Amino acid sequence: MKRVFREVWAVLQQEPERWLAYLHGQKLENMPHLIKSPPRHTGIVKRLLILLYFVFRNTRLVANGRIRADFFFYASTSNQISSLEGTLSVLRNRGQSVTAVSDFKDEGAFEFEPFSAYDLLVGLALTVLRLPAIWRQTRNTNPALREWYFDLLCRCPIYLVHFNRLLHRYQPRMVVVSNDHNPSNRCLLAMAHHLGIFTVYCQHASVSSLFPALRVNVALLDGSAALDTYKKCESNQPPGRVGAPRPHIFLSGQKKELPSDIDLKRAGIGLAVNALDDPDRVVALIYALKDYPLVLRWHPRQAHKQVVIFKEALSYTGHSFSDPAQEKVGSFLKGLRFLIASDSSIHLEAALAMVQPIYYRFASSGPYDYYGYVGAGIAKEASSLSELVRIFYDEPKCMNSDPDSPVRYYSFTFGTEWFGREAELAANILMSVPEETSYPSFSGYVGLL
Repeated sequence: MKRVFREVWAVLQQEPERWLAYLHGQKLENMPHLIKSPPRHTGIVKRLLILLYFVFRNTRLVANGRIRADFFFYASTSNQISSLEGTLSVLRNRGQSVTAVSDFKDEGAFEFEPFSAYDLLVGLALTVLRLPAIWRQTRNTNPALREWYFDLLCRCPIYLVHFNRLLHRYQPRMVVVSNDHNPSNRCLLAMAHHLGIFTVYCQHASVSSLFPALRVNVALLDGSAALDTYKKCESNQPPGRVGAPRPHIFLSGQKKELPSDIDLKRAGIGLAVNALDDPDRVVALIYALKDYPLVLRWHPRQAHKQVVIFKEALSYTGHSFSDPAQEKVGSFLKGLRFLIASDSSIHLEAALAMVQPIYYRFASSGPYDYYGYVGAGIAKEASSLSELVRIFYDEPKCMNSDPDSPVRYYSFTFGTEWFGREAELAANILMSVPEETSYPSFSGYVGLL
């Protein structure tokens, strides 16, 4: 137990809770949807009770046995899994020793890895000891950080104990994640760096200049757009942090499984929404398009009350929906000819699946064309219902795999021999590391960030 306390404490000296719970701890003011309306339970006491509920609900008294694995894959959402499972499958088919865990449920090749009784007891003890420090960290911040999200910061010592145990059990030579800003992912990366374990980041969605500085040994980015964005994030890291590596960058294309058998006669219209969108505007569009073959897909972390509202509107109009918990994004896109969304990385996924993306704003405020898909010529813009309908009836732009397409700025393999084989390319790279002399031989290698 002394070793665990010492190792977790050392990590927290380098990267305190406000940096591990990055988006809430550092960028709350820049994320209006997080401070727009309070959660159901507010206040320090209630948030600490929610912390206890979260930990006990995800704890199992009997831990799995010790199993050695060279590759340790981790995902905290289904979207992250979708970007990792192809590479994971290739590695396993090649006989590599791989374990893949998630902290929410069994899904495909990923197994649910709950907290153990040890994690519960030691993690809560450490959290109690860290409360004065967490309180000081939140002293001069937005009041919502304490009143609405205090429990997220308090989860970090527990996650650190959890991943310390798992990394000592599996003894991997490499940790692979597809998210670098969620608390659990950041705790895993921080602990891996402290223990000297090689870390790999596989991009799972479009990135933002609000993201933390990219600090892993190797980063498999989709394309130049992500690289240009991450260069702007270099200052987004704790002052005085040491031991976090600068990444070697590979541009390896978008790695989610997308449809490959393109049917140009597809007529379906997809509508993809997320937490940033105004539900009233979404519902208004559902009713306005009641005579069209519309399929709505919400974000995996969409608020339940919003999903209920959407389902009621869809039921009334006779439209269908795609539940991200039941259907992968590739299956959703396979039946579409058009995809309507506001600021979302699904525009790129649609373009890669030869579906015409349409940018239609649902947010009442915020930046325009946040990811630059309209400006790059990937998505067509519709600022009104009449413009949207006109795009449906105009001869749609022919989506193709031309290597000079603007899509390649976002997904480097588009139009190349590796298009559709991104998981294979990623596996090739992972099997080569950490032999840096071999990196230049791979398609898309850039160098150090």
